[in-house]
Amino acid sequence: PKAPSVLISLCDQPLFGVSEIRRLQEEYLAFPDQITASAYEAGPGVPAIFPREYWKSLKSCPLDSGAKAYLRQHTNSVRVLDIGEATMDVDTPEAYKKAHAVYLSNQTNNLNK
Repeated sequence: PKAPSVLISLCDQPLFGVSEIRRLQEEYLAFPDQITASAYEAGPGVPAIFPREYWKSLKSCPLDSGAKAYLRQHTNSVRVLDIGEATMDVDTPEAYKKAHAVYLSNQTNNLNK
């Protein structure tokens, strides 16, 4: 069978994990005709789930702006979900330190539950 959707995520978001995938998936399953994207201050972005009907137009996006630009141009087709710190990019040593501190804090909080 053909896949009904695709999840696009980035490799520089190490805090994006199984629980966030499940949250995006639940939202997508409730609204399968719409794109489910992550919330950012500047607008929707990836990680995001794109239903099959959007794939052809998504493939024609410029490589330097890609899915982010597409999402921000088609907000009427996008459901936005706040996945919190999981959207944090790790592109610099400083960002790595911040993400690592968040990860350790989350682990400590999970142990204390």
